[in-house]
Amino acid sequence: MNTQPWMQNLTVQDMPTEDTKIVAEFLGVDVAVQMMEELPGIVINIPEFGLKKIRNKYIIQKYDGTRKTKMILAIECNVTEGYIRKLISRERTKNKKSA
Repeated sequence: MNTQPWMQNLTVQDMPTEDTKIVAEFLGVDVAVQMMEELPGIVINIPEFGLKKIRNKYIIQKYDGTRKTKMILAIECNVTEGYIRKLISRERTKNKKSA
């Protein structure tokens, strides 16, 4: 990161937009400044259920069909065994339709 002397004491209030203020509040001023330097003009949309999709993909990849794995994944991913059963069932149905 190219830190200029005038950048050393920046605060959240110094950020130029509401979006950069939010980034600075949650991730720090340094991250907000780095994003402005590295990604000028880029619009970033944070998906509402992005982590859910990643978690579900993880469950599908790790599930080996055993009850033990289902229990471990339920605890690890903070979901119920029933949720995993439905997720796997939907995935199998989807795969059958595409085959």
